[in-house]
Amino acid sequence: MIHEIIAEDFKITPAIRAQGIKCFEQLEPLLPKKVPFHLYLSKEGPHSFVARLQVRLMKNTLYAETHNADLYQAIKLARVHLKRQILDTTSQKFDHHKREVHKPA
Repeated sequence: MIHEIIAEDFKITPAIRAQGIKCFEQLEPLLPKKVPFHLYLSKEGPHSFVARLQVRLMKNTLYAETHNADLYQAIKLARVHLKRQILDTTSQKFDHHKREVHKPA
């Protein structure tokens, strides 16, 4: 599966790439099928980084953006936010068709 890591204002070092791949690997088991992830990194001011994670899932585009002084922490927080969205989206998809059984009182 092709995953994309893009940095706007700086070069992607091997450590940044490893952090991005680790992020993708932790999110992949939550998905019903293999889909590409996109990680966009940028610098916002002298001491602030922005990490944006995006994935297309079940006709929805899920998107998480975080700002932090530490780039690696920003990537981790974006992963946590996207993980929550993935779990919400997949549970809505599968819970939608379940029927509840009402027991007599």
